[in-house]
Amino acid sequence: MQSIAWCFGGSDTDKKNYITATPYMKNYMNAYVVKIARYLEKTSNHVMYRTTPVFVGEELMCRGVLMEAYSVEDNGEGICFNIFLYNVQPGINYIYSTGESEYTGEFLDMAAQMKDSSMDFNYILNSKTMTFHKPECEKASRIGTKNKIYSYAEREELIGAGYTAAECCNP
Repeated sequence: MQSIAWCFGGSDTDKKNYITATPYMKNYMNAYVVKIARYLEKTSNHVMYRTTPVFVGEELMCRGVLMEAYSVEDNGEGICFNIFLYNVQPGINYIYSTGESEYTGEFLDMAAQMKDSSMDFNYILNSKTMTFHKPECEKASRIGTKNKIYSYAEREELIGAGYTAAECCNP
């Protein structure tokens, strides 16, 4: 299973600033980072931003990341969140003490079932364009596997994370 090295502050040559993040967690982290970037581009305001990896005991792999952000000039009206993102990946069991992982087979089964419209996920996300589609949307099938995320989040949560509804799926 591929994992991503994620740098937290400081010099990115300092290995103490890196964690191992699953692709699943990375996608959700990116959604919040993009939300902040869009806000900064639009307003030129300042954002206080902090990410804190959470380890249990002497484990080598973090359990997740606490992400906090607050827009300064507008007292949090533009950006205000305090979330915890779990360092997990569907179909993979992690041994956090060593950072090792094992494939459970569930992800493959889940992917095979995605063609079945009876799946109960709420939206299909495109992590590249930061848009979301309704599960029944034909255009959602065109999203590349690398960028496709099946989400149980509510519409408001996705919008809060920086996603927008695809034009074909806007009410």
